[in-house]
Amino acid sequence: QEGILYHHLSAERGDPYVLKSVFAFQDQARLDAF
Repeated sequence: QEGILYHHLSAERGDPYVLKSVFAFQDQARLDAF
């Protein structure tokens, strides 16, 4: 827990523990299955 707090507070920009993802689906059926 302390390590996570340290990295969060010392990060110059953004949060090292927040990841962004982008998904693309071929069609609506695949999206619905997801």
